[in-house]
Amino acid sequence: MTRLHSCEEGRGEIWEHNLSMLKKAGPELIFCTDLLNEQAKSQLQEIAPIISISWLDADWRQQLVQMAEAAGQLGDAAAWLSQYSKRAEDICRKVNYRIGGATVNIWRVMDAEYRIYGARNAGAVLYRDFHFAATHQLEDHKVFETVTRDELPQFDADALIIMVDASFHAEQEWQVLQATREWRELSAVKAGRVYKIGTDKLFEYSAWSHNRALTYLGQLLS
Repeated sequence: MTRLHSCEEGRGEIWEHNLSMLKKAGPELIFCTDLLNEQAKSQLQEIAPIISISWLDADWRQQLVQMAEAAGQLGDAAAWLSQYSKRAEDICRKVNYRIGGATVNIWRVMDAEYRIYGARNAGAVLYRDFHFAATHQLEDHKVFETVTRDELPQFDADALIIMVDASFHAEQEWQVLQATREWRELSAVKAGRVYKIGTDKLFEYSAWSHNRALTYLGQLLS
């Protein structure tokens, strides 16, 4: 198993471990993000030719097409994306039947900070596929914005999806937050529309993970 998120910069013990596993696997081609530093790219090129995929300048659909083009599988990618869109429309109808018209915000509780998410990564399915609206300008938060606990009421909504990190301190902060008067006065809390989830469901940014998120969020919200 390769661990990716903790070594995105292309350095450190986990990165070296992943390089070793790649060498043993002997791939013919390696896809990597354009965020990798030049030294890391050179290390990958010693194993196999690399193709750098735009990370922030392309969404996951565009990234899939870039990879499919390099692999000579554009037809398969187009068919998969068409199937995904139809599935998203079906699930969207079911979700909107339950809470259609509601505003939905995404919060993350971490060890020492809070984050509010935009329409990319965690928000891609909710805001792009299900067409929910947030109470903040999504374009102002390309991925996320760090906020304080006191600022959280500014990001209230009809419904809240709250991701709590899998750590003692994050869980402790989550308990503290729920004990505050500001929390009890939130619209989503009063309406009983707070959905606590972990951080493993919405953070992968790939075709596969978005397909999985469709199922997960469809079940969560319908």
